[in-house]
Order: sequence, then C-alpha cells, then structure tokens
Amino acid sequence: MTEQTGATPEPTTEANNADTNAEANSENAVSGQPQKYESWFENQTPELQGLITEHHDGLHKALKAERGNRRGLEKQLRELSETMEGEHQATLKTMADNLRQEEVKSQFYEDAQRAGVKNLRLAYAVAVQDNLFDRRGLVNFEDMQKVYPELFGVVVSGTRNLAGAGTGSNHVPAKKTMDDLIRGKLGR
Repeated sequence: MTEQTGATPEPTTEANNADTNAEANSENAVSGQPQKYESWFENQTPELQGLITEHHDGLHKALKAERGNRRGLEKQLRELSETMEGEHQATLKTMADNLRQEEVKSQFYEDAQRAGVKNLRLAYAVAVQDNLFDRRGLVNFEDMQKVYPELFGVVVSGTRNLAGAGTGSNHVPAKKTMDDLIRGKLGR
C-alpha cells in the first residue's frame, strides 16, 4: 500500500485547458449562441491546434490536386474530341462541358461559404439564372449581396415577418395564451 500524504496532485495543463474549453462551451450553450470555429480553435491546446492545422492543410492539398486532375481530364477530353467526328465528338465535348460545370460549381460552393452565403444551393441557382459568372467561372459575391442580401442572412430593411403582410396589413395580432382562450370561452 502507498502512504497518503494528504497533498493533492496538481492538475495537468491539459486538464486546465479542458476545463477552460468546457467552460467556454457551456457559456455558449447557456447563451444559446453557437460558438464560432475561430473562437473554439483559439481555445484549444497548441498540440491540438497543430493537429487540426496539419489535417486542414492535407485536405486543402488533396482538394487542389483533385481540381488539377479534373482540369487535366477536361483538357484531354477536349483534345480527344478534336480527333473524333460526328456523334463521338459531340459526346466528348458534352462530357468536357459537364466536367467544367462541376468544377465551377465546386469552386462556387467553396467561395460562397467563405463569403458568408447562408443558402448555398439557392445562391448557386441564382448565380446560374442571372448569369453572374465571369469567364473564369467565378462570381463577385459583393455584387450578389447588393442584389440578393437575403442569401447572406441580411434582413432587408422595411420587411418584417408579420402575419398578414401579404394582405397589406401590418397589424400584428396580440399574442393569446391558452388561459386567455379558456377564460374567453367561460366569459371571464
């Protein structure tokens, strides 16, 4: 048996960081506000930050490599289509166009997320509908936000979520509780 001296061991730095992280997470849970990734990342230990950064960099390199492979494949399809005739040529050009469209879509989603777009699919549909892409397949999100601020989570001034707004009435009915409804039926 070991002899107990009555002294408690000092908690480790990792335990202190874990406690700090738990406190920060619980404060956000209590306030109802989701924690931002950046603030969460800053509260992590340097070792964990290094692991996350290393993983992120690896994913980014893989993404760049994949996009490079797609561009190479598109180029090969276009070159091959030039040597073909008739239906085969049209098929290869269509395949190259589809591959290019998928690359543009992938780049759009990545850029839109960085620009703060809240509904990516709707924003992409708007960009296609309004032909907001430049010759390189990129969209100017600042211009898009001026025309469609609601895609970025911005409430357009002058519009409120009101019952009956489509009828031209801005009257908001008083909120009634179940008790009010019961008392109303009983005549109180």
